[in-house]
Amino acid sequence: FDSARLDCGVGGLRATYIYIDHVNRILGPNSNWNSDSHMLNVSYGIAPALKVEVFVYALDFTTSPINNSITDGVKASGKIVHGPFSLAYNAAYANQRNYRGAPMPNFNLGYDEGDVAASYDIYTAKVGYEVLDGNGVRGFTTPLATTHAFNGWADAWVSPGANKSFVDGIKDLSFAGIVRPKLKLPYLFNPEFTAVYHDFNNERTGAALADEIDLQAVASVTSKLTVTLKYADFTRR
Repeated sequence: FDSARLDCGVGGLRATYIYIDHVNRILGPNSNWNSDSHMLNVSYGIAPALKVEVFVYALDFTTSPINNSITDGVKASGKIVHGPFSLAYNAAYANQRNYRGAPMPNFNLGYDEGDVAASYDIYTAKVGYEVLDGNGVRGFTTPLATTHAFNGWADAWVSPGANKSFVDGIKDLSFAGIVRPKLKLPYLFNPEFTAVYHDFNNERTGAALADEIDLQAVASVTSKLTVTLKYADFTRR
């Protein structure tokens, strides 16, 4: 990004404002976006078990107007630790609308997300549920996100504008298991093994869409070199 950022805070209150002038995308300079976008995030940490955030993202891309939108929402997150056990959670709601001449009919789309992760020693189990609304013409989009990390590693939901989206919306129920063995060899240490199952359904009609299984193995070879093996199996219903 070519951008400017301002951070401020007092006590448990934090605020971040970002102005984005240019988006340098991974697909090369011909795919970059000129931007006149504003992002604001305000959070308050009440306790380790509860942090509340509100945010507004006003995105205006003159060279990719299909991605223009304004999104506002709220998020709550926290973590509880008791001896070797820990429990972490996230819950969010957002609403997305037209902004500065997006070349689409007027849209008003919602987003809901929640997940809970329980950990003990080297083991973590996580369940998540994410809903990205769709109206039959356009789905909820996240044009600045690292989309590969969400809604399956097969990237089956790639849509116009380089988003992960679906015009009818997506309901994504996921289950994940993570194991971090305490292995430290001269050229193999800090391994992590992850398995994820996704159950995708149509948000607008409720129809079953697909299943996906994702597997990943990560390990460090040196302090500056990490090896990753990743597999994704996406099956339409």
